[in-house]
Amino acid sequence: QPMRPHAEAMRDLLHQPGLTVMPGCGDGMAARLVAEAGFKVAFASGSSISAMRLAMPDMDLLTFPEMRDATETMIGVAPRVLWLADGDTGYGNVLSVQKTIRAYARAGAAAVLIEDKIWPRPLGRQGAKLVVDRDAARLRCRAAVEACREEGILLLARTDARTSLGFDEALARLSDFVAEGA
Repeated sequence: QPMRPHAEAMRDLLHQPGLTVMPGCGDGMAARLVAEAGFKVAFASGSSISAMRLAMPDMDLLTFPEMRDATETMIGVAPRVLWLADGDTGYGNVLSVQKTIRAYARAGAAAVLIEDKIWPRPLGRQGAKLVVDRDAARLRCRAAVEACREEGILLLARTDARTSLGFDEALARLSDFVAEGA
């Protein structure tokens, strides 16, 4: 499917030289403020949504339907803003990753962010973020890219491997994600 206009606009914005400020939002009020302040792009952030809904840090307590609902609300309040939706780990196996991507695309997201952490994350690791093995991370990214291409939106992929496996592994994973099309 051809890329949707808002995904093309986000791609073009992200390819411009310099930094793009992308405020994180957690609810409709934040989305309204971001739009009124003139930001072109914003992040429907799991951390921000958790803070607004639960008054707690993001510890995988929110379900995907709660994340999707909050994201749909923000997009509905500020439809001219280009939205990056927080896809976390995709909430399960590769089919769940694709379901997550498709739902965010239907909600109007220009892009989805997927990460390589294990899910659900164990607590009490003194800041180290545990990640799936490299092959699983690459398969997760591949599934997400496939769904994004079918939906005409962008995929941004990130790794949390640096804290637990080192910088070289994190860089190798990012290279893998780019090779997959993220």
